[in-house]
Amino acid sequence: MVTFEQARERAEALRRDWQGPGLFYVAPWGYDLGDDWLVLVGAHEGIMGGQIEYVPLDDQQTLVDKRTGILRHESALGRLDDELVPVGDWSQAPTD
Repeated sequence: MVTFEQARERAEALRRDWQGPGLFYVAPWGYDLGDDWLVLVGAHEGIMGGQIEYVPLDDQQTLVDKRTGILRHESALGRLDDELVPVGDWSQAPTD
């Protein structure tokens, strides 16, 4: 079983292919979606600063399978309303 911290480490591997805009960031908080971890990955300016120009326009989320550790990108928005279970360190999450 892959832990949330291990899922974040796998997401860190995306840094090498990051082409911006902004500074690459993996949030210390995310969501448990049952079989997957939803890891917040993207521009620091978008995740922490709320700067909309750094937020992607598509709905692709970074998911890590808890059993296999395989990282993939897919739409998770249809699942979010029913299954969002916060995990990680939310003390660092923006409050606005």
